[in-house]
Amino acid sequence: MTTGTALLTVDEAREALGGVSVGTFYKLVAEGLPLVKLRSRTLVRPEDLATFVERNLRVEGPAAA
Repeated sequence: MTTGTALLTVDEAREALGGVSVGTFYKLVAEGLPLVKLRSRTLVRPEDLATFVERNLRVEGPAAA
């Protein structure tokens, strides 16, 4: 395990995703966003969040042409 990488709480991960709702966050989990369970806490590794965003990134508008 890599040391020095802080895990994000669900609220921190939601904020990093632009403040998505709890419901939307757990839909993303159902779509493949990995979670870390540490006893009763649910956490997200920042690198998993970044990878998930990169894999699901869609460019729309004039830049997509």
